[in-house]
This record gives sequence, C-alpha cells and structure tokens, in this order.
Amino acid sequence: MFYAISGINGDYEAYKRALKKLKFQNLDDIKEEDIMNEEAVISTLEGEDVLYVLGNIIGAGKGSLKILQDMMSRDNVIAVVGENEYRIAASLKALDDHIRSTGDVPPQAIMDRITSMLGDGLTEVVEEFVKLDDDEREDIVDYIDEISEEAFLEVMMARRKFVLVHAGIRGFDPHKELDEYEVEDFVTEPADLDKTYYKNRTLVVGHVPTTEIDGSGRIVRKNNNVAIDCGCGKGGQLGIYCLNNDSEMYV
Repeated sequence: MFYAISGINGDYEAYKRALKKLKFQNLDDIKEEDIMNEEAVISTLEGEDVLYVLGNIIGAGKGSLKILQDMMSRDNVIAVVGENEYRIAASLKALDDHIRSTGDVPPQAIMDRITSMLGDGLTEVVEEFVKLDDDEREDIVDYIDEISEEAFLEVMMARRKFVLVHAGIRGFDPHKELDEYEVEDFVTEPADLDKTYYKNRTLVVGHVPTTEIDGSGRIVRKNNNVAIDCGCGKGGQLGIYCLNNDSEMYV
C-alpha cells in the first residue's frame, strides 16, 4: 500500500505508532534466520509498503533526528522537503563545518543567535544535532540535502494521478511543468483549498494543520486537494492518508 503523512514535527513516538499501525513492511523487517529463505524475502518484497512524508519531519518534538535516522535507513520511505528542513539546512551544515574544523561546539552566543533566527520550533533540533558524532552529523546533513532536491512527487495510483508537495504551489500556472518551479515555491506558501489546481490530478499537501483550516484536526478533502497535516506535535494527531483507496487513519 502507498501512504502519505506530513507534519510529524519531531514526534518520534507518533511516527513509530504510525509505522506499527500500518504494519509497515520493509526489507529491514526480514528476520536474520530468513535472510537466505527466498520465499520469505519474496513475501516481504511483495508486501512492501511505501510511505511518502511531505515535509516538516523535524520540529519542536524531542525526536526529530531519530525520525530522520530511521527514515534514511528505509528504502521505501520517500520524503519531500518541508519548510522546517528548508529553513534549517544551511545552519546545520555551518554547525557541522564549525565542529569539524574546531573540534568544539560554537560559543553559546552564536548558538543563541542561530536558535533565535530559526525560532523555538527548531531549537531542539539544533541542540540534538550538536550532540551527534561526526558521522551522524554528516548523515543528517546529507539526508536533508538529498530530500531538499525532492520538492514534489508525482504518483500514479489506482488510475488516479497525485501531486505531493509540502505546502502549495506558489505562482501556480496550469500550463507550467512542476520542474519549472523553484524549491521555495513548494515549501512556503500554503495551498489554497478553495482553488482547484488540477482537474485530472489530486494535490496532496501538508504545511497548515487542519486544526487551523476547519478545526477538525482530521484530513480535509476539497476541490481535488487533500490536506493531511493534522497537527501532530502541536496538540493534534498524525494523519495517515492512503493513496490506494482514499482512506485515512490517525495515531
């Protein structure tokens, strides 16, 4: 099955509950004793799920980097960059460079300046990041760089076409190809759910929690748009949208 979530905001426990609820399959789930068992391997591959994560993976929760580390270990978790990842990427790279060149964390005054610039929602991420060793920091920086190259995804499922982005599509033009936009066009401006972006494709977005859209805290469908950020890490829940059958789940 193919699922989409958005706005985990560093809530590692909610992320793990989602994987458990989905009985999420991955090659990593093959038991060691079955690794040479062809039938067991084929069975896992045939049942392999795909999870699309539409940005704001990291946030005020205390497990942002654990989520990223888990995601990067799974070949069937595919992410697009969110506003939080987009905003923090350069700062994490600069911090990593500083620690490697000096062998130490920057002075507190510099750390305070960085966290003040990023805002309270990303302070915890910075504090987690500087505690990692060199290899772990490099992996995080590389992974955020990697997903920053994926600002949108186009998916065909059950004869339906989907466009998956973090926020909306700034300066939308129905005649413009998605790869003609800049990354920032997909991560900063919220989707306008009163607008039909595509007649023949469903736009799936996060960015704005549905608690702020209609107060429901549940997945919202409107004008061929699906808003799936249900406020996880901000007093809401983590919504899970299934592309195969348009169903929804919550943890």
